[in-house]
Amino acid sequence: YKRLLSYLSTTLKKFDGSSPLFTLATLTPTSREYQAPFVESLNDRLLKSASPRFPVGIRLDEMPLELLSPDGLHPNGEGYDFLAAVVA
Repeated sequence: YKRLLSYLSTTLKKFDGSSPLFTLATLTPTSREYQAPFVESLNDRLLKSASPRFPVGIRLDEMPLELLSPDGLHPNGEGYDFLAAVVA
């Protein structure tokens, strides 16, 4: 994560005039017990480190768990509709 922010900061310094627009997205939730703590921790770090330069503009973590497919990781049909509405 720190390497990514460092890379983005370094890359932004190379632009003259206008800067590119960056927006970060949280990960979708998971009901898999062994993955949920990692996903929640990463989303928490993203939200706490958000800034005007690197905003978290897409909140995929707000997708209800009921919209996951039986594998507990990927969205079902309604879940993809939810994500499309968030991103649009």
